[in-house]
Amino acid sequence: MSTENPLLSYTEVVNEIKTYCDNMISGTLLIATETNLLIRMILDEGKITAMICGTRNGMDVIPDLQSITAGRLKFSASKMGANKEGPLPATREILGQLFTKAGGTAAGKAPADVS
Repeated sequence: MSTENPLLSYTEVVNEIKTYCDNMISGTLLIATETNLLIRMILDEGKITAMICGTRNGMDVIPDLQSITAGRLKFSASKMGANKEGPLPATREILGQLFTKAGGTAAGKAPADVS
């Protein structure tokens, strides 16, 4: 196994997503789960603009994210994909749902300042 792309717990995955959002990064965050799902999260200046997992898009991907017990993350500066079902809710709402599953303990609490 590569040490460049370590296996992360759910809480660590959520914290990494929040870090990319907090740093206003643009690109695609690829999340490969231990159950062989590949989740693509498109970021535009730190805002989550699309989530794709197989044939699911948008908020339908939240259960896939919440089912992660361990996963690997990789970032690409290019944006790969868009939601087919329209815009997503605010990034803070998406992160709030992910932090709720993490017991509110990932990085302390769900973010209030990410739009």
